[in-house]
Amino acid sequence: MLHFGLCFSLRQVALEMGITKSAVQTMLERSEKKIADNKASSLFLVG
Repeated sequence: MLHFGLCFSLRQVALEMGITKSAVQTMLERSEKKIADNKASSLFLVG
């Protein structure tokens, strides 16, 4: 949300959350994959 919604840099997100920049990047990659997987298997997005 902070990175895409509010245009925070990865560094800014890391500082806000108290984690490393690489941890933020890993979380973003995992969430993007999860969203893509969910979209691929959703019955509502067939078409």
